[in-house]
Amino acid sequence: MEETKNLKFDFIQTLDKSVETGNCILEFSNKFLCHYNKVKKKILIENNILYLVDEFNNKSSQNLTGTPFLLLVNKNEMINILKDIEDFKISNNCISIRINFLLNESIDLFFDNETYLISGWKVNNYDGSSLEFNLKNLLSNLKNIDNFFLN
Repeated sequence: MEETKNLKFDFIQTLDKSVETGNCILEFSNKFLCHYNKVKKKILIENNILYLVDEFNNKSSQNLTGTPFLLLVNKNEMINILKDIEDFKISNNCISIRINFLLNESIDLFFDNETYLISGWKVNNYDGSSLEFNLKNLLSNLKNIDNFFLN
């Protein structure tokens, strides 16, 4: 994790019973950009703010301070928390770690058992809903990743 500068991957996102796919770029300087395949939706996280452009080109934003999502883009914070984790599970070539937040929210991080690269996450919301992200075709430490725009 300490050596990882960025990740590029395809994803399968499950929110309740809804499944969506797309691709993302995650740069560990607090930047995260996802393009969804079927619905023309885009998400950008930059400077603790999530920007969303939906399929109707409506734009909205949300401050992520104190939420599990912010942990995903802040590598140093993630590493500091992971160093103190003593309770983790290993199954199906995957290391699973749960990190608890306020208001009964948590995030389960999944890491590949061999490469130790992140392979997905599941955000457990205070209302009982969850959002799961499974990463596919993962590439790391790519050069010249600088296309963090919602255009």
